[in-house]
Formats: sequence, structure tokens, C-alpha cells
Amino acid sequence: MIALAEMLIVPAQKAGMKTPEDVYNYNTNDFPHFHVYELVQIGSPMPSPDSHYHNARAIASLSEEDIKKMTMEDLINSGFETGYPISPDTTLKGNNMNPNTNLEQQLELAKQITKLNLGPPWPENDCVNGRKLAQLVLEMNDWLSKGGYLPRAWRHQQQSFLDK
Repeated sequence: MIALAEMLIVPAQKAGMKTPEDVYNYNTNDFPHFHVYELVQIGSPMPSPDSHYHNARAIASLSEEDIKKMTMEDLINSGFETGYPISPDTTLKGNNMNPNTNLEQQLELAKQITKLNLGPPWPENDCVNGRKLAQLVLEMNDWLSKGGYLPRAWRHQQQSFLDK
């Protein structure tokens, strides 16, 4: 995790980003890429020790117009890395877990399960759906507790970083 803005100067410059002389006192409109980089990188968990270099390159590659409209979801979709390192034994299958798809599947299974006859004997399909729903819930819990982003439906309308 990066704790100080000074720690972002070298990665930002290596990525080709324009950086302010004083990282604590600058006009954000003059340094929009650095401003977004600073906002999202400081205090954020990183999945690998060089994620801040990767993230500087991802942000630096965006146009001046695009950086001013970016939301966190946009940054993640453009390659920004965030979250705690994911261990190989997790149910997240690497970083490929998609919380939006997971939530859609959870809701569909939950709707199917609520329509079931709750008394025994239970058909095999009902047990399969119940197990699948439980697995999706556990995967979502693991994802969120390791710093993954929320599904779109659970987030408030996001503003771009520079609109705040």
C-alpha cells in the first residue's frame, strides 16, 4: 500500500505522467492524471508489489478527455489493479471473478428457490440450485472481503473523480 503522495512521483514520471512540484499543493486541472492516480492509489491495497507502476501506466495511457470522466469502475475496466493479493486456494479463480455476473446469477437462483415447494422430498434440481447459490454467495463474500469492487447494482451513481 502506498501511504504518501511522494511515493507516486517516480512511477508517475516513468509512465510519462506530468507531475506537480509540490504534491500537496497543486491545481488538479493542471495535473488531472496525477490527481486521479493519487486519489485512487494512496491507501489502496495492491495485489502485487509493482501494482502502483502498472497503475501509473494504465492512467497515463488515458487521454486528457477520458481521465476527466473516469469512475473507479472505468479505471478497473481499463486495467487498474486494486485489491489484496488473491491466494491460489481461493474460490475467486484468480482475478476473473465478475461481481456483476455473480450477483445476476445469485438473484436468478434466489428467485427460482423462492418458488419451490419447501417440503420434502426435494427434487435434485432444487438441491443443485441451492448449492450453486451458496457457492456464489461465498465467492462474492471472498471477493468483497479481499478488497474487490461492488457489483454495479450495489453502488451509488458514481461521479468521475474530477467531478467531486
